[in-house]
Amino acid sequence: MPDPIIEKSYLGTPIMSNVVFKAPKNRASDFNYLEQVKLNHVLVSVRQVKQINKTQVEGMPGTIKEYISLGDYEITINGTLVNEDDPFAAPRTQLNDLLAFLNFEGVIELSSKATKPYGILEVVVMDYVINEKAGTLNEYPIRIRLLSDTPEEIQFQQFSG
Repeated sequence: MPDPIIEKSYLGTPIMSNVVFKAPKNRASDFNYLEQVKLNHVLVSVRQVKQINKTQVEGMPGTIKEYISLGDYEITINGTLVNEDDPFAAPRTQLNDLLAFLNFEGVIELSSKATKPYGILEVVVMDYVINEKAGTLNEYPIRIRLLSDTPEEIQFQQFSG
């Protein structure tokens, strides 16, 4: 069975997957009181690097590899910010809303069909690039790089002496 259509783009084409950034609970003021920002015109790639120590041994070709652990997921989002309401105006509102999330100095929630199989629920923003696009006014190409974050709970034990 094919994936359901989430919604239609401003051109009328089906959107099968998108990315939603969600504000952490009780931090709405950091995001201009936005609960979320949705990016419909994007493609997502997920990369994972294993942590491996390589040791060189004199006289031996190559290296000895020692597996340490799985690293964080690296998520890259490539796409376009679009002003769907006015084809002759830049997507300023969408850009300001997105920047509230991209410039946040902490963990944000992420929801996407592309990252769901990996169990990625929270991310930190590594960097981003936002460009103008020649020949259009209402589209800004974007590239966002994220690192997955796993919520960890530290439990303290109280010792009685």
